[in-house]
Amino acid sequence: MPRRGNRYFTLVKGAEKAMEAFKLEIARDLGYDVDLENNEDFYRKLTTEQVGQIGGEMVRRIQAAGEKAIMDRFKSGAERLMPDVPGIQDVRNVTNTGRIPM
Repeated sequence: MPRRGNRYFTLVKGAEKAMEAFKLEIARDLGYDVDLENNEDFYRKLTTEQVGQIGGEMVRRIQAAGEKAIMDRFKSGAERLMPDVPGIQDVRNVTNTGRIPM
């Protein structure tokens, strides 16, 4: 989740809960003892290095999933290789200007 001026946000509206669940899944996969009932305390117990490991692994897996989706579409002969992304213009606005569309 990108960060701009003390605010975290997702590029695809409505994906916040899914990304939080994904983050916890990664933490469990990396061997961190995740208390699903008390996420706030869990994050306070992590070091900066551990948080970076979780974020880095999230990026690697998201990139791999995107590459696989593009590869699958290429193999199937799809006209467009990029899977549909809802609100792509909003995504471009955020990533190009750093401003969150309201």
